Amino acid sequence: MSSVNRNKVNPLFALVAIALIMGAILGLTNLATADIITEQKLAKAEASRKAIFPEAQDFFVLDVSQFNEEETPGLTDAYKAVRGDKEIGYIFTAANRGYAGDVPCVIGINTDGIIVGIEVLDNKETPGLGTKIEEPEFLNTLTGKESTDSFDIVASYEKKDGISAVTGATFSSKAVANDVKSAVSAYHQLKEGEDHGK
Repeated sequence: MSSVNRNKVNPLFALVAIALIMGAILGLTNLATADIITEQKLAKAEASRKAIFPEAQDFFVLDVSQFNEEETPGLTDAYKAVRGDKEIGYIFTAANRGYAGDVPCVIGINTDGIIVGIEVLDNKETPGLGTKIEEPEFLNTLTGKESTDSFDIVASYEKKDGISAVTGATFSSKAVANDVKSAVSAYHQLKEGEDHGK
């Protein structure tokens, strides 16, 4: 009887030992690659800023704590784009909830309040469907709009005013629009602050 119990226990200990070893290996791999992944994300964000404002010579970090959090949900970064001693616009990064997780976007707004560019960063939206939010066909419906325009998303089959969502990706489309709304709100807060400072 004891040999039967021993045979049942040995596989259990073996499975536990394998699980612990594999968990330790995965943990070490995560530690080893975390800095590299962070550097790659920072490099992609920098490339996005340059793509939106290629004429900018520098980007100055702005303190995001100066913005009203309720009016700028998901806002994570803000920059002032500068060419020489002239301010040419602002770059905001926001990440609001889509279908499968947060959808981070880099949004550029020039000093006239025009959305000059949007770059969708790495996300977990459904490949081939939700990721269509990254395509120019959708992003161009937001780019060129004034900061005073509406950024409401409507399902593509609805006959309402608004920006048509990518078919089958309404949640993903709304996440991008909400990122833009956060950026626009931050832009208006900056402009109000400048007006009060005059």
